[in-house]
Amino acid sequence: MYKVKVDEKLLCFTGSVNGMEYVTDPDVKLVVNGVDSFSFAIYPQHPLYKEIACKVSRVKIWRDSKLLFYGEVTGYSQDMYGIRTYDCEGALAWLNDLHFAYSISGATPKDVLYWYIKMYNQKLRDKSKSFELGDVTVHKAMTQDGTEGTIARSSGVYPSFWEEIQDKLLNSFGGILRVRYVGSDTCAGYIDWLAIPSGTCSQDVRYAKNLLNCDWAYDCTSIATAVVPLGKRKDSSGDNEVRLTIDKADDDDATFMIQYMTGTDDLVKSGNMVYSKSRMEKYGLIQQAITFDDITDAGTLAYQGAVWLRQNGKASSTIRAEAIDLADIDESVEHFTHGDYVRTKLPGDSAESLFPITAIEIPIAAPENAKLTVGTQESGITSESGGQGGGSIADAGSGADAMAHTHSNKGVLDKITEQDYADFKGAVNKAHIHANKDTLDKIDETAWLTVYGQSHEHDNKGVLDRITAQDYADFKASANKAHVHDNKSTLDKIDETSWLLVYGQTHIHENQSVLDKTTASYTAAEKTKLAGIAAGAEVNQNAFSTIASGSARYTATSKTAAFVIEGEDGTSVTLSTNGRATISSHSHSNKAVLDATTASYTTAEQTKLKGVSAGAEVNQNAFSTIATGSARYVATAKQSAFLIDGDGGTSVSLDTKTGRLTVSSHTHDNKAVLDQLDEEQWKFINGAANKAHVHDNKGTLDKITDVGWNTVYGYAHSHDNKSVLDKTTASYTAADKKKLDGMDLSKYLPKSGGVMTGDIDMQANKRDILVGTHKATTSDGTAVAGGIIEKRANMTSTLPEMRSFVGMFHNTDIDRFYNLISVRHRNGYSDGNLYGMYIFSESTTASADLKWGKQTKASGWTNDFTLLDSRNYTNYALTKDGTAVKANALSAGHMKYGYVQNSTTTAGSGYTWARVAYCEDTVGYDTITMTLLATSGHNGAGLFSVSYRNGSTGKACDWIRFEQIFTNKPTGLANAYFKFVAVYTDSGVRYEIWHNTQVRWNSTQFTCLAEQAYAGANTNRWIFEKHDATTFQTAPPTGNKEATYYNNGVVNTATTLTDSGWVAMTVEGYAKSGTVKYRTYGKQITITGSVVLKNDIATSYPTPQYIASTTFDFSKIVGCSGVGRSSSGVGAYVVVENYNGDNLVCVYALGSKIAAGATLYFTITGFID
Repeated sequence: MYKVKVDEKLLCFTGSVNGMEYVTDPDVKLVVNGVDSFSFAIYPQHPLYKEIACKVSRVKIWRDSKLLFYGEVTGYSQDMYGIRTYDCEGALAWLNDLHFAYSISGATPKDVLYWYIKMYNQKLRDKSKSFELGDVTVHKAMTQDGTEGTIARSSGVYPSFWEEIQDKLLNSFGGILRVRYVGSDTCAGYIDWLAIPSGTCSQDVRYAKNLLNCDWAYDCTSIATAVVPLGKRKDSSGDNEVRLTIDKADDDDATFMIQYMTGTDDLVKSGNMVYSKSRMEKYGLIQQAITFDDITDAGTLAYQGAVWLRQNGKASSTIRAEAIDLADIDESVEHFTHGDYVRTKLPGDSAESLFPITAIEIPIAAPENAKLTVGTQESGITSESGGQGGGSIADAGSGADAMAHTHSNKGVLDKITEQDYADFKGAVNKAHIHANKDTLDKIDETAWLTVYGQSHEHDNKGVLDRITAQDYADFKASANKAHVHDNKSTLDKIDETSWLLVYGQTHIHENQSVLDKTTASYTAAEKTKLAGIAAGAEVNQNAFSTIASGSARYTATSKTAAFVIEGEDGTSVTLSTNGRATISSHSHSNKAVLDATTASYTTAEQTKLKGVSAGAEVNQNAFSTIATGSARYVATAKQSAFLIDGDGGTSVSLDTKTGRLTVSSHTHDNKAVLDQLDEEQWKFINGAANKAHVHDNKGTLDKITDVGWNTVYGYAHSHDNKSVLDKTTASYTAADKKKLDGMDLSKYLPKSGGVMTGDIDMQANKRDILVGTHKATTSDGTAVAGGIIEKRANMTSTLPEMRSFVGMFHNTDIDRFYNLISVRHRNGYSDGNLYGMYIFSESTTASADLKWGKQTKASGWTNDFTLLDSRNYTNYALTKDGTAVKANALSAGHMKYGYVQNSTTTAGSGYTWARVAYCEDTVGYDTITMTLLATSGHNGAGLFSVSYRNGSTGKACDWIRFEQIFTNKPTGLANAYFKFVAVYTDSGVRYEIWHNTQVRWNSTQFTCLAEQAYAGANTNRWIFEKHDATTFQTAPPTGNKEATYYNNGVVNTATTLTDSGWVAMTVEGYAKSGTVKYRTYGKQITITGSVVLKNDIATSYPTPQYIASTTFDFSKIVGCSGVGRSSSGVGAYVVVENYNGDNLVCVYALGSKIAAGATLYFTITGFID
């Protein structure tokens, strides 16, 4: 969450719909090597509107608990509606408030920065503006004894502290300077100065992810082919400054020392400079003076200059990228921090690169749109940051003072002797190549830093070092068995006791498929409730409604009818208390055993008889009691079984298809054997039978492995209500539960009657009340009256989505309220979103007009039309002579005019501004240009071009320009006396031209000479006005955007130019004969000539290759150079130079040398002063 406070009072915050009330566009920009900034707009309704004071009020911005910005309000602008836009500067700008004179020497860069901060803090009266020194990793080059070098800094012209930090530190050493804000009563923050970024953000910048824009630039303006090194200051008088130079050092000795120390023969000392032979041949002589404040020896100065030239003065390649910070969209992503590295992969790159983050812009009202700028500058380009803006980052040590690099072992390198150097050269025998040289050659500093940042150590390095090849082979062999458990911490806690406990609770459910479909808990109370839904209903059971014997049938007459079986003619029927009837005509001594052996029904039949199955119907008639003689057997349950067995030679058979029971006498061939079975033998046989079984899913069971079993075992569980679950015969779903829970009818209105106790909310779920047949269909919503629409959009894009409406509309984007009547065709049904009209007026402004607009399918929305009333009609209706006066409005946009005459008595009090013309435009990308003629009688005239382009929506301005073509009255008819602004309205943009008539009674007429659209068609948009004493104001409106002004000049009377005629120059140097002459005409000089060359002309040379000289002072000539041709066909670059006081015409060959004896022809032109 972002939070902004002014003087510890809440201005705005995110995370709530009210957090940005009466505040718009709160934007903060964080930069390196510059001052952070913050701006916001505040409405008069805000509680802090009148409490904010410039240069007094303090501003703090937090992101969660981190203080992102701390500074003060510096100024504001206010529009005609009272909306103020405030600008704020970060605390670093306070370093500009105090100035000092000083001198310090023998200090490291860190010491100097610390001393600056200390001196600043001592001068402060308000300690809340003080700073502390933070992290500093920038260093001076190491000395020969291995210690860090020192520098000297001083100034007697009283610069500000911030100016000195930029000029004397950042411009010399580069690096990254940023503030870590504290914002306390005793400290504003810590100032860090880093050689390279100290951290790398985990969030990256990547094409097609968060990269918005990137560009590459190649800049050759920094190229230097020679350096003029300047040492410590010797003396100074007035504006002249005398410093140590190297011109007195011997060229040969210095060159030998430079080439020996740098290891290259490309660097040569010549006079007061050191030059690069390769660069000189390619680019010619391009010098740069570099100052080394603390060097007092010419030899050392020459070497340091050579080191600087080797590392600097090259073309710079700059890469800049702009990206979105995704951290405010995804909380798991780390925020970017300015000054840190970010991993970046740009289009066309095959690998990631590390770039520093140079700036971050956060629109606090929509932080998900935060953007950052990353960039790198190569070849020693130093920071170019201004006093207020963010600067680019230069590698620390790119300035002259840092000599481009340092060596941690510089003390060792400085001790290398001549013998050491000979030994090094002898090492050439050990020179070698790498098979992967192409790969190694691609490693640059960025890639190295990436790898270096991933280097690490192991706390168990001693263990790792003992791992042998065999160990590794064993580890690798175990890879096939390696596995992990997501629940390893749980499995590690299982001991034998807990395992046996869980194992004892392992069970299965015969009705598992039913239980697996259960999606809601089923309680006893719910069971009772369900039972009551169908009062008296029983579970259907299977039963015999009819019993037959031969052709005889007996049908049950009730649900509990009794069926009686009796024996006759020697046949006996016995009925035991366990529900078994025995019919026999003989007896067995082991009858009890036989009874147990010949069960007459199967397990499947038993299950069927037990009762309820899917699709059972209402209970049917059955026998609840069976009798034989005086014996009775009464069923004990709805699914009680009645068994009929044969005995004593009697057999009982049951036809399961017809339901016929046949009782007959029988014998056994093995009756003697059967009669020998005793009770113990039967128990043994019966026990074996009970254990015998088969599995229908034997194939599945055989596939169960230890792993599978362990997995299933992990799901072993028990239920306290297992007996209840086992009886569940239907799945109980969440929908069933919701339906049961909703049976509390007290919460719903009946179909008629009843009393409402609250509101009907139709907005939350986009529902409606259907009230009649007057609508197109019953699916249409009713017209709404008295409501409010709140959207971050304008009315014309919102209303087509809605029904007809009477109420209030709140555009939250600009925080404006409107009284609104909207009528939709068919009340918005079908094509109703294509036709409609609205009438509206701004509700918070008493003087707002009543306007209306119309939408049709073919043309879309019209412009807003203003309804005339007794108050505003004079702004639109014609006066009595209006037809003649306004006839120009009916033209094609040309020759319309207006005027201003400042006859007001308050002209001397500042009432000098009046609006000349205005244009209202609602068309997206509309581009209009008008040529405006301003005439003021004998006071002169001026011609101007006025142009603008609308944005894509027609409600904002892309650009706006006011161009002065010419004027002969610069004190009244020039850009400074005009104001051209764009004012955003709810329907579009109003463009206004204002003029400042400073002298009373002066009048100016303004005429439209031409008015055209971008495509060339004439337009008639601009409306010109006439103003006198009553309509002048003290200032024009600021608008939402002001024009960029261009000045193409003032017409003045030409003066006579002096012509020198042709003046001959002395042919000498590299030329043996010919003519060279110059001619000046006013401030222009032309030099022409043709000469025969005495010496070869090279492409570059450390000293001038001149062909002519003159006494005319060439030091005042600017840009006098050009290309000539030679008779040999090789081109030549000809340029004038003032070399050691001599005025020379110099020549350099283009591509290859020009041989002696060739004739050179040229003409070049330049300007004087």
